[in-house]
Amino acid sequence: MGEFSAGCRVEFPQEPDPSRIPHRDERGYNCLAFRTWENMAAYLDLFTPETWHAFLKRGSDVSGFRVWGRAIASKIRPDDVFICYLVGLGRWIGALRVLSNAYEDSAPYFVEQEDPFVIRFKVEPIVTLEPVRAIPIREIWDKLPMCHGVQRTAGFSY
Repeated sequence: MGEFSAGCRVEFPQEPDPSRIPHRDERGYNCLAFRTWENMAAYLDLFTPETWHAFLKRGSDVSGFRVWGRAIASKIRPDDVFICYLVGLGRWIGALRVLSNAYEDSAPYFVEQEDPFVIRFKVEPIVTLEPVRAIPIREIWDKLPMCHGVQRTAGFSY
């Protein structure tokens, strides 16, 4: 059994089963249990409070990146996972399963005019949290292998 720190439990059976089970857990978190994790990669997906709100408001089915991220976007495949981080508030706010390869779309989605996040992916939430329930990076910094050896300084922006 896998467990997100926020308390959302997701089962990962040993035998692959492509079905997915959407549900809300006992705390009201949106969860989606995946039964296939072979060959999956995880990527950081940054949101501001405004873009996170737009993402949720529009149905939580598209994530986007700036044009300069095109090279990395070309490596992302369906079934990879975006780990969502809320900049400014310094919180882990969700995880998204990638459903499509990257595509370009300049229609406003995350901001009303001249949306800079035009490299997009179809996604489905694994877990989404409200900002007040999201996991503060400062509380788990020392427990994350990717942060070992990285010093926190007064000027460090989470």
